[in-house]
Amino acid sequence: MNKPLLEILKDLSALAVGAAATLYVFGFTVHLAYFRLLGVEMVGQPLDYMRLAADYFVSVITSLPQLLLDIRYYLPELLHWPVSGAALACLLIVFLLLALHLPVRRLKDYITEARLFRSRFRIEPVLRHGLNLLLVVCLCIIIYVEFDVASVRDVFQPVDAADIQQMKAQPIDAPGAEWQGRTSLEIRAKNVGRVYRKYMQSKKDSPGFKKWNRWFNPVANPHSAEDRVATFFALLLVNTVAAVALTFQILFFLRKARTTMSPRGKPINSPGRGRAGAAAIALSLVFLFQLLLFCYVYVALRRYYVYPVVSLKLDGPASKGTPEGNAPTGQGGETSDPRTAPGLLDPSWTHCVYLIAQTDSEVVVYDRLNYFQIKHVPRSRILAINQLFHASPFESCSNDEKDENDFQPCEVLWMPETKRVSDF
Repeated sequence: MNKPLLEILKDLSALAVGAAATLYVFGFTVHLAYFRLLGVEMVGQPLDYMRLAADYFVSVITSLPQLLLDIRYYLPELLHWPVSGAALACLLIVFLLLALHLPVRRLKDYITEARLFRSRFRIEPVLRHGLNLLLVVCLCIIIYVEFDVASVRDVFQPVDAADIQQMKAQPIDAPGAEWQGRTSLEIRAKNVGRVYRKYMQSKKDSPGFKKWNRWFNPVANPHSAEDRVATFFALLLVNTVAAVALTFQILFFLRKARTTMSPRGKPINSPGRGRAGAAAIALSLVFLFQLLLFCYVYVALRRYYVYPVVSLKLDGPASKGTPEGNAPTGQGGETSDPRTAPGLLDPSWTHCVYLIAQTDSEVVVYDRLNYFQIKHVPRSRILAINQLFHASPFESCSNDEKDENDFQPCEVLWMPETKRVSDF
């Protein structure tokens, strides 16, 4: 330990670089999984990757204590196939780990010395091979479930060209006609629910539909956040048990692969040493793959998809002149009654959209009322942003939660009834 200070600083620098590289890799994976799920093309920056990686690790670490405190919350998820198969395998893995690693002298002596049927087969290798087999079965089930979760993507746009054409064929509002403006807003809101219901009928056999229908369909499951979190806890539990078992097995194979020395200082070549080293490397790669794959589970199930609902004041032909004669309000502020705010009737202000992300050069919004579009609006066009409230596009804001036909998009709640919904 008598290293020079320079050598110690080099070691600390290497650790810092390794930690930063790890955060970058996991942050990039979370970024890729997040915007792949949403169906948004978004270029990230290194600091964004670091922040996402920190969110990922903090969320997973803080969720571990809840596995013991909220077991009744996610227990039903452990009883449904295929998660139930992984849970049963994890239960048997725990028993074998306790039998192999508990510091009980009599039990250890029995496992080490006892023979099966008075033959040359000892119990300890049998338990080791049984643990390996259970790990393979458990990991196969976990990977199958997590790939099923990762297959859900483009959750913002369950719409095809035929739906868009049908929506565009609906009558639109005309300037100065209050009843037509109200009818147009109602048509746009009903179109959203109609597209969801049509998608449920036409895409029910497509890959990833069942998961989307369960976790991201505001018509079939208006309050799906709790369901997603319960599934996340169930998968976190089986992943934690599998990760602990993998760690013990990796350490066991590393000890077995370690070169032993003879009394004369020469290495002793063990026949199984090479196989143990290869097994340790293979299990380490599987462990890393599981960590990266779990990023997709975290993105799909653990994050809360609540976004600011905003109206944008844009610079362009539509912003020249205000036919209503009212100055826009809410440039960063709020009004007492947003539904009657005269500024929102100004055509230079857009209808309500979800603010998904923003960079120094653009703002990404989700315009669900205008044919489920994802728009990249340049910063040069935006004069002001009026944030009205926060909402999730995967929840319904209808007063009647039991009636699927009464689906209400949240972004129309505080919008004036005479506001025109137009492209921008």
